[in-house]
Order: sequence, then structure tokens, then C-alpha cells
Amino acid sequence: MKISRLYPNVSLNCNHHIGALCSNSKNVKKNDVFYAIQGENSDGNEYIEEAIYNGAKTIIYNGNINSGCYHKNINYIKAVNVRKQLANDAKRFFHDISKNIKLIGVTGTNGKTTTTSLFYKYLRTLKKGVTLIGSNGAYINDEYYETNNTTPSILEIYTIFKKTRRQKIKYVIMEVSSHAIKLLRVWGLNFHTVLLTNVTSDHLDFHKTYDDYLYTKGLFLTGCHKYAIINTETNDFDFLYRIANGKIITFGKNSPDFKMDDIVIGNNYTKFKVKINNKEYVVETKMLAEFNVYNITGFLAILKTQNLFDNRVFSFLKGDIVVDGRMEIIEKDGKNIYVDFAHTPDGVLKVLSYINSVKSNNLITVLGCGGNRDKEKRPIMGRIATDLSDYVIFTMDSPRGERPLDIINEMKAGCKTNNYSIIENRGEAIRVALDIAKTNDSIAILGKGNENYIILDGKKIEFNDRKAVEKYLNINS
Repeated sequence: MKISRLYPNVSLNCNHHIGALCSNSKNVKKNDVFYAIQGENSDGNEYIEEAIYNGAKTIIYNGNINSGCYHKNINYIKAVNVRKQLANDAKRFFHDISKNIKLIGVTGTNGKTTTTSLFYKYLRTLKKGVTLIGSNGAYINDEYYETNNTTPSILEIYTIFKKTRRQKIKYVIMEVSSHAIKLLRVWGLNFHTVLLTNVTSDHLDFHKTYDDYLYTKGLFLTGCHKYAIINTETNDFDFLYRIANGKIITFGKNSPDFKMDDIVIGNNYTKFKVKINNKEYVVETKMLAEFNVYNITGFLAILKTQNLFDNRVFSFLKGDIVVDGRMEIIEKDGKNIYVDFAHTPDGVLKVLSYINSVKSNNLITVLGCGGNRDKEKRPIMGRIATDLSDYVIFTMDSPRGERPLDIINEMKAGCKTNNYSIIENRGEAIRVALDIAKTNDSIAILGKGNENYIILDGKKIEFNDRKAVEKYLNINS
């Protein structure tokens, strides 16, 4: 494709064939189009010269460019919003590929990974082709691709779509974060079905206010899609329902569409009824806690929109389903160890409430908060952890550019009891928790789930909670 195909009404200095679209100057090659995006911590215009040196022939920018960056035979195109321009250009460059697949997007504060993973895992058991994009990476059928964000960049997404189409895969399901919505990483994608799990306060370091966070989630529901699935019990449901586009399907305890009832939660099983179109089904699963009842019901609603719902799904739900880093249980020496990604007040509350409902002895919790992120939730999470645990060890999560002890002290500020200690090193904190736990105790290791690293002072240090437990307990994974 020539650049004039993307910009037919622009006077061009050079009508070159497009090598690729690129937003990272270091990855630019000959004949690429470079998008100088204004980031949170950097100005894309500062990298224009590097992009040209590496071979870019067209520059898409906003703001002002240094005069030294101008070269003849280079196209300079000013955009109102470079991110939006990139999304629009990518849609045309990749021939609007998302319209040729069944694209399903799941957003919400909690539950995205579990809901999307259920759909992916179920379709693989049916031997159907499916692509999964989310916080645990991307899977094209059974082939794994590492990604840096819960929702990758728009260019990464289209690259994954291309590989998906080459393998003639029909279904793509992806987690859609609030960052991705606001930063236009999913702008222009043709979603067939969207689902909102819930909305509770999160990411206020980025959104600044809860209203902005809520409206961003709501914006995803207003897009062009055939179905919008919404949890009736989420905060601000009435607002979200009013603005949602497409045919709206709801799920929840009082939903007229997918109604959950008679929920029974055990220490190794969950059982409930779901009423769909006046027909009642019994769901039995080894997935634990009431929040997974919502995740499962949302998953069933997705299946319905894809004409994939039948009785085989109930056999699937009875089986051993493991979603990495989400309510993973390790049993050793009479102790129950839970590894979960819970990193919000609502998430920590729900996980610890469940464990309290089934525990037979003490609950020891290992918890930290991420650095350079929403500080308002730190004392709230500290309070919830100490209120709902017999003992808490506060530790680091991913401190990023902050001092771990500063983060921990902010968590401590919310505590009303002194049933806690501080061990900055996360591996040591987990080891101590396992050491002091007695038979029939429960240990909750929260915040990082399946993440494989700790970010400290700009460096990624290899670390995984489950692997740390298995190593200390001499368990072969």
C-alpha cells in the first residue's frame, strides 16, 4: 500500500510504499510511517529525528517540531490526535481485519482474566480455533505470545489478528482495560460482543477521578457491537445500561436474562442455579468463591451470543479448570495456600471473605501494593487485610520508582489493629508465612497472581508467587 492510499487528500513530498506503521522510533525500518505519540512521560516528537534516521518516510505528529527535524522527501502530517490517527490508519492498513472475526471484549475492574480464560479454554476443549488476548499474554490456539499490557497496543492487536486469520480462526476474545479504552488501543475494532464484569474504584493514578474511570468503562459499551452484556449488580448499573449500545443482556441475582440463584459455596466446590430464558440449569464447579459465580455466568452469556451454548459446557465446568494466578490453590502439609491477583480493595475483600467462610483455622495474608499507582487504595487495602485476617505480612508488590517501605507505611495507615508485620522482600515474606502457618491454616498470597516479575527501580526482577511457594515447599510443578 502506498502512503497516498492512507492520505489521498494530502500534498505529499514522497509517495512511498508503506513498510509498516510504527509508534516506537527504535523499531522503525525503511519506508515506515512513524506516529509521534504524546505519552505520559515522553513526547513522541523528540524521537522524530531517530525515526527518520532509521528509515521513516512519513511522520504523523501533533504540536511543534524542531526545525532541524525537517528533511526533504519526508512527509510531515499533522494530526489532531495522533493516537486516534494511528487507530484509523491501522484499520485501513490492515484492511479492517476485525470485521472478519467474531471479536469479544471483556472489561471491568475484576474478573476479566477468568471470564476470557473460560471462553478460551472451553473452545479449545471443543477443538475450535480461538485466540485469547489478556493479562496472561496472548494465545493463538495453543501458541503463546508474550505481551506487555493487559490490552496490547493497537498495532500489536492487529498483528495478532493477522496471525489469527492466517490460521482461519473465527473467535477472538480479549481483555479490555480502562487504559486501553482511554488511550484508544481498541478504537475502530469491530466488536461483536462486549461484556462488563463490574466497576469498582481502581487506577485513579491514571484516571484521577472515579467518574473518569466509570465514563471510560461506559465508553466501551457505547461502541458499535451486536451485544452488550452487563452485570446488574455492578456499581452505577443504571447509568451503564442507559448508555450501552446493541442488544443488552444482563446477568446477576436479579437479572431477567441470566439469573443466578441458590448459590452454595464449599471449601472445594461451588454449586448454583442459573435461569436462562425461563429454563433452569444447575452449575457445579471446582472454581471457588461467589465472584466466580458471576464470572461463570458472564461466560455463559457470551456463549449464548455466539450460539455456542449447550449442555457440554456444564461438563466442562465440572472439570479441573485452572486460571493462572486466579484463586489457585496449593495444598501441602494440611495447609491451604491461595494465590490470587486481587489488587484492589474490592478484590481483596472478596477473596478474604471467601477464605474466611471456609477456613478451619487461622488465615495469614501476604499483601503489597504496586508503586506509582493509585495511592488512595493503599490504606483501604491495609484495613481490609488486617480486619479479615488473623495475621498479615505487608510486603512489596512491584514498587516501580517508589520505596517499598513508603508504600507499606501508607497501607499501615489504614489499619485499626496491630496483627501484622513488615517484610519488604516478597520471597522472604512468603517463606515466613508458610513457616508460621500451622496445620489447617490458610495462607492468602495476593496482588501479583501469575506475574513473573517484580518491577523495582525500572528493572524487572524475575519472580512468581506460585513458583516461590512450590520452591520453598519442594513441590514439583
